[in-house]
Amino acid sequence: MLPSLCTLVNLLCGFSSILASIDGKYKHAAVLVGVAIVFDIADGAVARAVGAITPFGLQFDSLADLTSFGMAPALLLYNRSLYEMYWIGWLAAGLWIACAAFRLARFNVTIDPHADKRYFIGLPSPGAAGVVMASVFAAHKGFEDGNDAIPVLITVVPAVLMASSFLLKA
Repeated sequence: MLPSLCTLVNLLCGFSSILASIDGKYKHAAVLVGVAIVFDIADGAVARAVGAITPFGLQFDSLADLTSFGMAPALLLYNRSLYEMYWIGWLAAGLWIACAAFRLARFNVTIDPHADKRYFIGLPSPGAAGVVMASVFAAHKGFEDGNDAIPVLITVVPAVLMASSFLLKA
């Protein structure tokens, strides 16, 4: 029950981040993604500690991750700066969601719950979401210099890395 409770908090943080992004509270949205990362780490650690790794828990975790590290960062990026680029911004945010979903689906079909957790194929979605969080605080006033390439790169590069097949050692 405790791992699922951590997953539920992760999911609710992602949902709250989406609402904060809609309201234009970008720092608040970024902090909520950070809290979701903490609870995402906690759910896996608690599940392994108590021997409660279940197929349901793995699927529930991935659905929560798609909300917290797929939808929430994409909407945060879109509302904060990509919307000004019309269809290019829409495509970049859509690419983020697609790559996050692809990465999580690939993870679900290849997961061995007892495998070495130090290795990942592609950039884990919480790590990619961390890039978005960092951009909010690094450019706290947004990208006002008119350089549209920066928000697009902040979106596209981590998205492509999530869907890539490179092996990463944590």
